[in-house]
Amino acid sequence: MTSTRAQEGKSHTSANLASSISFSEKTVLLIEMDIRVPKIMKYLNEKPDSNVGLSDYIANKSIKPNEIVNKLKNNEYLDVISSGTIPPNPSELLMSDRVKDLFEYFEDKYDYIIVDTSAVGLVSDTLLVSKFADMFIYVVSADNVDKRQLAAVAKPLYDDNRLPNMNMLLNGTNFGKKGYGYGYGYGNNPHKKKKWYQFGKS
Repeated sequence: MTSTRAQEGKSHTSANLASSISFSEKTVLLIEMDIRVPKIMKYLNEKPDSNVGLSDYIANKSIKPNEIVNKLKNNEYLDVISSGTIPPNPSELLMSDRVKDLFEYFEDKYDYIIVDTSAVGLVSDTLLVSKFADMFIYVVSADNVDKRQLAAVAKPLYDDNRLPNMNMLLNGTNFGKKGYGYGYGYGNNPHKKKKWYQFGKS
């Protein structure tokens, strides 16, 4: 899960999606990989079992993957790996082979693994871990992103397949409006030529 910039609802969407899937009695691991500005535990109204989290695991080879998993008290199907100590070098940490080891360890232990990553338009952290993903959900806030940012950031990522199976999720829409205005450009004309972000759908 990623977005162009902060405050588009990426982390909130990650938490809600993980919770929704778990309600179907599918096992879900939610990883808080936005280690610069972690919000997942706050949205879940939970506190980590300890101060040891993802960043601590990557930095300390003596920590095992299972030691950073938080078991939620009210949901036996949803586990969470919190971000851990906020490090001075997030990008350097995410380049570690320990990240690959983490995904390989948990790959067969859960039905779904959902990863809340950083906003891809702000830092390169997300691109460092994109190779481990089967699919990306790119959250776009109708009220908090300019269409020019999408053209400059999201479109090249989609065209170059840098985020595997990239799909967009439009968040925060207001159906009372006739159009989304100049900053967004979706408009209210059904006969306008389809744009790249419509992914060829009819």
